[in-house]
Amino acid sequence: MKKLFFLFLPILLFSCNRQAADWSMYQKTIERTSLSDYPEISNPNILWKTEIGIQGYLNNSIVIKNKVYVGSSGLQHNQSDRKDGIYCLNAATGQIIWHHKTPNDACGVAYSDGMILTTGDDGYLRCIDALSGKQVWEMNRRGPLFSQPLIISGKVFVGDASGSVIAVEVASGQLVWETKIAGSNIRGGLSSDGKRIYAAFVDGTLAAVNMDGKTVWQTTCQRKSFYDESRVDAEIYATPTVAGNKLIIPFARDTYYEFPAVQAFDKNTGKMIWEATDDLDKKTYHGNIRSSVAVWKEFLLYGNPYSNKLIALNLSDGTTAWHVEMGVSTFPHWPSPVIAKDMLYMGRNDGGFYAVDLMEKMLSWELYLGKSSDAGPMEKVSGHDRGGWKPSYGESIYATASISKSGTIFIGSGDGWIYAIGE
Repeated sequence: MKKLFFLFLPILLFSCNRQAADWSMYQKTIERTSLSDYPEISNPNILWKTEIGIQGYLNNSIVIKNKVYVGSSGLQHNQSDRKDGIYCLNAATGQIIWHHKTPNDACGVAYSDGMILTTGDDGYLRCIDALSGKQVWEMNRRGPLFSQPLIISGKVFVGDASGSVIAVEVASGQLVWETKIAGSNIRGGLSSDGKRIYAAFVDGTLAAVNMDGKTVWQTTCQRKSFYDESRVDAEIYATPTVAGNKLIIPFARDTYYEFPAVQAFDKNTGKMIWEATDDLDKKTYHGNIRSSVAVWKEFLLYGNPYSNKLIALNLSDGTTAWHVEMGVSTFPHWPSPVIAKDMLYMGRNDGGFYAVDLMEKMLSWELYLGKSSDAGPMEKVSGHDRGGWKPSYGESIYATASISKSGTIFIGSGDGWIYAIGE
């Protein structure tokens, strides 16, 4: 019995920690798995909706106790306007508690010890008091700062436009270390296993640095050319995901292929372990993947562009295991999936928000959130053209959702509203 107890103890501890923690950063965990043990929603209802401005693919909400924090791209992408900035909302009612205005579009947010850490198009890393919304400190990184903040042990880690990874003390704003790695920006974020920080840059550079900022390994993610058998540097927009001994890297490429744009690397050495393949369904077109994956059991899950499918890859070898259809086919796709127990939630470019029962491998429910006046059952927009590159009716969902401990889902839309979805 003692052997069994010690064998299962780490698993039980991991489950308890996962349950206890708030959704305090993009994809919830430092590994960026999007996995939680929060209650599932089977019969969805829109609890409230609040207009705060466009939520693009970098404007992903977090939930701390009874508050929701989210960045906004304002009234228009890539332009300065009055709705740009960070918002704090009452999680129960949707009431805006404070709005911290930023000069340009805000990007990612994360929470640490009563502080909100945020990045933005203006190139500043900011620390904002979570209670009052007042700025505590700021740091200029010279160029757009898109990176989703990563929080570990009182430090915030981000990648910047100079191709560097930095560590900053949350309490003081003091730069702890800076490591130059690549020649391009980070569009997603950093991930970690608690021992190392993993970075993926737009130019395809991958790297692991230890907690002191020393580079452990560095390599380049290369993909097959569409035109011949040569290999070229991939383009990376996604945040890497740590899954066991693997670092999962989705990437962008010329156009669609017959296999998914995902590779797995050994997190300890940087050597590629596998490239994803699809022998299951040759009718599926696999395009650029700009979102990150979620991890559930032995599967990697992501929304597939050039289709209407949620794709599941086998973590062991990258083969396509199964897929679930949701909504209508679209070309782009930005949101990453999030998971509550065995229920996956994800928005799509068609303005729909979908829930998939992972045990049954089937669509559980769907809501339309692409136009606030029609938000609700999908039947409200039946007959409208929502496919292709951009819906001709309503707006797309670009952002990734967050989930509270009670199971309530918070998701922003391209038409400027954030929604709370409950049972």
